[in-house]
Amino acid sequence: MSTQKTGIVYSNLYGSIYQLGQCLLQSEQSLSIEQTIAQLQQSLDEVITQSPYSLLQEYLYLSPLCQRILCLNVALAREPDLLHDFARLAAYEQGPLLSLERSLLFCQNPGDDKDDSLHEYLKSALNQWQLLAPESNQCSGRLMQSLILADGLWSFLHAPTIINACSFHRLQSHVLSARQKSKVGSGLYDNQIQGNLPRVLFIEGLNAKEHLAYVKALCSKDNKETKADRADRAGGAGKEKSASIHLYEVGEGLGSGSGEGSAKLSTNNSVEPGMTHEQNIPIESLKQSLVCAYLHARVQQQNFYCYWPDFTQQLHQQPALKGLLTILSQLPQSHIILTGSEEVSLPELNHKRRLRPPHAKERLASWGMLLDIDSGKPSLDISKKELALIATLYPLSGDQMQSIVDQLLGDKDNSVAGKSVSDQPTVYRIQQACLDQLNTRDESLAKYCKPRFSFSDMQLADETRAQLQGLVTRLQYAEEMQDILPNYRPGIQALLYGKPGTGKSMAAEALANELQLPLYKVNLANVASKWIGESEKQLASLFDQAEAQNAVLLFDEADAIFSKRSEVESSHDKNANMGVSYLLQRMESYTALLLLSTNFKSNIDNAFLRRFDAVIEFSLPDKIQRYQHWQRLSTSGPSFESRIDIVGLSEIFELSIAQIDNVYEHALLSALERGGDLQKTYLIEALGRELAKDKARLLCQQDLQRWG
Repeated sequence: MSTQKTGIVYSNLYGSIYQLGQCLLQSEQSLSIEQTIAQLQQSLDEVITQSPYSLLQEYLYLSPLCQRILCLNVALAREPDLLHDFARLAAYEQGPLLSLERSLLFCQNPGDDKDDSLHEYLKSALNQWQLLAPESNQCSGRLMQSLILADGLWSFLHAPTIINACSFHRLQSHVLSARQKSKVGSGLYDNQIQGNLPRVLFIEGLNAKEHLAYVKALCSKDNKETKADRADRAGGAGKEKSASIHLYEVGEGLGSGSGEGSAKLSTNNSVEPGMTHEQNIPIESLKQSLVCAYLHARVQQQNFYCYWPDFTQQLHQQPALKGLLTILSQLPQSHIILTGSEEVSLPELNHKRRLRPPHAKERLASWGMLLDIDSGKPSLDISKKELALIATLYPLSGDQMQSIVDQLLGDKDNSVAGKSVSDQPTVYRIQQACLDQLNTRDESLAKYCKPRFSFSDMQLADETRAQLQGLVTRLQYAEEMQDILPNYRPGIQALLYGKPGTGKSMAAEALANELQLPLYKVNLANVASKWIGESEKQLASLFDQAEAQNAVLLFDEADAIFSKRSEVESSHDKNANMGVSYLLQRMESYTALLLLSTNFKSNIDNAFLRRFDAVIEFSLPDKIQRYQHWQRLSTSGPSFESRIDIVGLSEIFELSIAQIDNVYEHALLSALERGGDLQKTYLIEALGRELAKDKARLLCQQDLQRWG
């Protein structure tokens, strides 16, 4: 319709409203009033065919009565002077718009029952979504109360293609660009996305980060243009879809509140961490935000995607959310994805999916697509074999992978004179970025340890070194082993035993360093609890956190847990044995590397020993290994005095590597304090201190005299 004709249609509507006001003021005959109302309704029906009212009918399924009510009150909001005559007719008609009673009177068909018309309006989206509703939500005198037009609806009617972001500022908006749509979650969740996306989907399993990544993958796949879409566009049947899509997330948990309730919701439109804040808002305000976001998506020729984490917990606090979900589920081309840990029974929740952690092959496919590895021109210099290792070791979500790739590509672009910001190999940089993503450090149960050592720093027997390397190889090829052996268990449990100072803890750090995985040392004192069942909860939390990071777990002094089983003489003994049984169960199902160390293998119950994949002994170093370690230390700091006999030092003093390090540290401090070379007297003094810890003083003196 031409602009001129559209202007005439609106002019006719304004004229009809004015004539009706004048007619009512002059108390003309009822027949004249009826004719004027009929003329008004005819003008309203003409305007209703115009955009954006026609779009609202398509989006919200408004009845002709509700369309008339909306159109009439919007006209009064645009030309508030027209309301003057109606305000003079009744004291309650004070604006800003007409009362619900007059709106029904002017817009319902002749002969329609007033109660039926009221019921029709109350069930409409205008009222249920508080888009055009009485100023007060109280039932008393509701018909007499003036209607209020929601800001978001006003924005939509005036600029349907550009809705102000403030209209849905109570939602967090995740914008998926065209590039992200094609790659987010690519290959990672494909096997867990089956069929069409239902109106309402409830997802379970995994954690919040995985939920969001899965939902983004769902929406991206659902939004992909079909052959029918392309055919429609080719025939001019519709507009091209926007290059990016919006995923709207209902923010943090609802509070108990009062009345209609209040919601703690994120108030920013950014997905940057640490930038959200909360405020209490009524559920009715949340409704407005949701419908404005819905209208925004529809105007962009897209489906409406709403992600609502922790919905079931919030529903228990705010039962009114049940009605809100019902309304959302009835909107055409809308998809609501919910999560929650509490059981609820709602007719809308008939589609559920339990998520599982992506397999290494799925992670590899996702990495490959993110880096264009099969294009012949990958984004980063990394081989398929290196990428396969990264996919095996690091259980990341799609969002985390995307973040790493964006970070590394940004570093690649920031070059000076053609030289990259980082000279480290790409595989190493990706590994470090993966570790940064994984290391969420809750040290209440286990202490995070940054690996300081590698195998090259250790003096190990050949057999011990080979066994440790075997653990690394087994973990690196776990996925391939599972493909060949269906019953293969991916997790590894190893017992490290030997005298104090032989390198058990050092080996754990070297293993984590070799694998480039997080290392956590378990604090058993914090895990244990005197209350029945609490130890199991603590252990469950510990293993869940570690498994999500594919971390190396080290239980030190394992004989304290796995010693010979005690006789059950008290409830304490019974609970202790129950705790050990639970720990064994979680150990066997752990999918990464779990290490236990002990000084006394003989104290470990034989039934426990049979459960370990590897039992590795750390023996005291022989004189050759001691010599090699002393020789390496002699070149790492101040020069050794020439009369220091390293060969004799290695032969006479049968020290562990840890003891040698202690002796050297004490001697080094003396050398630094006094200046000059490291003197033999400094070593004798340090040796005396160390040997006196576990030898008779006389024997110490004899050994020192032999060397001195």
